[in-house]
Amino acid sequence: MDQITVADLGVEGGGLTIYGKQAGGSWSFWTKGSSIALDENDDEDWRYWTTDPVADLSSVLPTDWPLFYPMEIHPEFRGWFRDHYEMACSMLRADLREHQIAHLENVWKEIIYFAGEGSSDKEM
Repeated sequence: MDQITVADLGVEGGGLTIYGKQAGGSWSFWTKGSSIALDENDDEDWRYWTTDPVADLSSVLPTDWPLFYPMEIHPEFRGWFRDHYEMACSMLRADLREHQIAHLENVWKEIIYFAGEGSSDKEM
């Protein structure tokens, strides 16, 4: 199977894309991302990275992933995100959880609960 985009998550000043590939019945996941920082002259310094492939989807996600804007979640992985969403939110600091509820919760719930209803979901 060719690689797929599992999730595309944005955040102010950057974001990350999670890729996945299935081979021999097992999945591997890796990310490519970017972030912006200011250098010593206050000029923008864009940083890009790629992680090594791993077998566990949760290990390529930042612990605060519910604070990212979900631009795309592959239909086959919406079930995984549904199963892990509430736990990930409960791990956020109280002030970040309040921000997440006010600004991102409806977007997350729309994409993981209602987008493309009737599509198949993978358990990872």
